[in-house]
Amino acid sequence: MHEEKGVALFCDMHGHSRKQNIFVYGCNVKQQWEQSRILPYILSKISPLFDFSESRFNISHTKEATARVALFKEMHGECPQVYTLESTFSGIDKGPLSGQHISIQMLESMGKDFLRAFLL
Repeated sequence: MHEEKGVALFCDMHGHSRKQNIFVYGCNVKQQWEQSRILPYILSKISPLFDFSESRFNISHTKEATARVALFKEMHGECPQVYTLESTFSGIDKGPLSGQHISIQMLESMGKDFLRAFLL
Protein backbone atom coordinates (compact mmCIF):
# COMPACT_ATOMS: atom_id res chain seq x y z
CA MET A 1 0.00 0.00 0.00
CA HIS A 2 1.29 3.41 -0.98
CA GLU A 3 0.68 6.40 1.32
CA GLU A 4 1.01 9.88 -0.04
CA LYS A 5 2.54 12.56 2.13
CA GLY A 6 0.30 15.48 3.00
CA VAL A 7 1.20 18.97 1.92
CA ALA A 8 2.48 21.16 4.71
CA LEU A 9 2.71 24.92 4.73
CA PHE A 10 4.05 27.46 7.21
CA CYS A 11 3.65 31.18 6.67
CA ASP A 12 4.77 33.87 9.08
CA MET A 13 3.21 37.24 8.19
CA HIS A 14 5.04 40.53 8.72
CA GLY A 15 4.89 44.19 7.89
CA HIS A 16 7.88 45.68 6.09
CA SER A 17 8.96 49.26 6.74
CA ARG A 18 11.63 49.66 4.06
CA LYS A 19 10.30 47.87 0.99
CA GLN A 20 7.08 48.43 -0.90
CA ASN A 21 4.57 45.89 -2.23
CA ILE A 22 3.69 42.43 -0.92
CA PHE A 23 6.15 39.56 -1.45
CA VAL A 24 7.57 36.47 0.27
CA TYR A 25 10.84 35.26 1.63
CA GLY A 26 11.18 31.50 1.20
CA CYS A 27 13.81 28.78 1.52
CA ASN A 28 15.51 27.20 -1.45
CA VAL A 29 15.43 23.43 -1.92
CA LYS A 30 18.45 23.03 -4.19
CA GLN A 31 17.46 19.78 -5.90
CA GLN A 32 13.81 20.81 -6.31
CA TRP A 33 13.85 24.61 -6.30
CA GLU A 34 10.45 24.84 -7.98
CA GLN A 35 8.73 23.36 -4.90
CA SER A 36 9.43 26.47 -2.85
CA ARG A 37 8.44 28.83 -5.67
CA ILE A 38 5.20 27.34 -7.02
CA LEU A 39 2.86 28.80 -4.39
CA PRO A 40 4.23 32.37 -4.70
CA TYR A 41 4.15 32.04 -8.50
CA ILE A 42 0.48 30.99 -8.44
CA LEU A 43 -0.24 33.80 -6.01
CA SER A 44 1.33 36.29 -8.43
CA LYS A 45 -1.09 35.12 -11.13
CA ILE A 46 -4.25 35.56 -9.05
CA SER A 47 -3.44 38.61 -6.91
CA PRO A 48 -2.74 42.08 -8.31
CA LEU A 49 -1.19 42.92 -4.92
CA PHE A 50 1.53 40.25 -4.90
CA ASP A 51 4.94 40.96 -6.45
CA PHE A 52 6.79 37.74 -7.30
CA SER A 53 9.81 39.66 -8.62
CA GLU A 54 10.51 41.01 -5.10
CA SER A 55 10.35 37.51 -3.53
CA ARG A 56 13.59 35.87 -2.41
CA PHE A 57 14.36 32.21 -1.74
CA ASN A 58 17.68 32.05 0.02
CA ILE A 59 18.97 31.61 3.54
CA SER A 60 21.51 34.18 4.67
CA HIS A 61 23.42 33.97 7.95
CA THR A 62 21.61 37.08 9.20
CA LYS A 63 18.27 35.23 8.93
CA GLU A 64 19.28 32.04 10.78
CA ALA A 65 17.15 32.93 13.83
CA THR A 66 13.94 33.68 11.91
CA ALA A 67 10.97 31.34 12.29
CA ARG A 68 11.09 30.59 8.55
CA VAL A 69 14.70 29.44 8.49
CA ALA A 70 14.61 27.68 11.87
CA LEU A 71 11.54 25.64 10.90
CA PHE A 72 12.93 24.83 7.45
CA LYS A 73 16.14 23.52 9.00
CA GLU A 74 14.25 21.62 11.72
CA MET A 75 12.24 19.89 8.99
CA HIS A 76 15.49 19.12 7.08
CA GLY A 77 14.01 20.62 3.91
CA GLU A 78 11.07 18.17 3.94
CA CYS A 79 8.66 21.11 3.97
CA PRO A 80 9.70 23.44 1.13
CA GLN A 81 6.66 25.70 1.57
CA VAL A 82 7.97 27.75 4.49
CA TYR A 83 7.49 31.47 3.96
CA THR A 84 7.46 34.89 5.47
CA LEU A 85 4.78 36.94 3.72
CA GLU A 86 5.89 40.57 3.85
CA SER A 87 3.55 43.48 3.33
CA THR A 88 4.58 47.08 2.99
CA PHE A 89 3.58 49.54 5.69
CA SER A 90 3.28 52.19 3.00
CA GLY A 91 2.23 51.51 -0.55
CA ILE A 92 2.35 49.72 -3.84
CA ASP A 93 4.79 50.92 -6.50
CA LYS A 94 4.26 48.26 -9.22
CA GLY A 95 1.42 46.96 -11.31
CA PRO A 96 -2.17 48.16 -11.62
CA LEU A 97 -2.32 49.39 -8.01
CA SER A 98 0.84 51.49 -8.23
CA GLY A 99 0.62 54.67 -6.19
CA GLN A 100 -1.97 53.37 -3.75
CA HIS A 101 -1.44 53.07 -0.01
CA ILE A 102 -2.03 49.62 1.46
CA SER A 103 -5.47 49.33 3.05
CA ILE A 104 -7.18 46.87 5.37
CA GLN A 105 -9.30 45.71 2.44
CA MET A 106 -6.15 45.03 0.40
CA LEU A 107 -4.66 42.99 3.25
CA GLU A 108 -7.88 40.99 3.61
CA SER A 109 -7.89 40.37 -0.14
CA MET A 110 -4.27 39.23 0.04
CA GLY A 111 -5.14 36.74 2.78
CA LYS A 112 -7.98 35.29 0.70
CA ASP A 113 -5.78 35.07 -2.38
CA PHE A 114 -3.01 33.37 -0.41
CA LEU A 115 -5.43 30.64 0.70
CA ARG A 116 -6.85 30.32 -2.82
CA ALA A 117 -3.32 29.88 -4.21
CA PHE A 118 -2.62 27.15 -1.65
CA LEU A 119 -5.81 25.29 -2.56
CA LEU A 120 -5.16 25.37 -6.34
